[in-house]
Amino acid sequence: MVQKIRNPLAQALGLVFQSTRDKMGGVSSTQIASSLGLAASHYRMIEAGSAILQPGRAIKVVQTFETIEFVPLCQVLVSIQILDPVRGSIDDMRTTMELLMQANPALEPVLRLFENVWPVVQKASSSEVARLIVSKGIVEELE
Repeated sequence: MVQKIRNPLAQALGLVFQSTRDKMGGVSSTQIASSLGLAASHYRMIEAGSAILQPGRAIKVVQTFETIEFVPLCQVLVSIQILDPVRGSIDDMRTTMELLMQANPALEPVLRLFENVWPVVQKASSSEVARLIVSKGIVEELE
């Protein structure tokens, strides 16, 4: 069986959720999970990038995190869904991300930032990848 790589776009969105929740001043992940109609453990996995949020939850996300916009969120959620089946190969993920940039030029600025992340995604720990995602400005660009 092929070892699947954590989806770096899902990980970046999880970091955006963490950052946004932190800016809300002490709101717990359990409270956010409840607002989204999710189990607390599932929401924490979404923040960690090890689970994906279904696009059907987008309206609740926008209602819960007032600074997150609906259309860009939906574009990112669908992009995560498109990337997820090819997580077995960095090359396939890169190719798919290139296709996503062609299909949706509005996402290109943020997706292009992942070019600096691919070399370490397969070898590094998830926390190292998260630090790289933050340091390359991906979280800031998604916010």
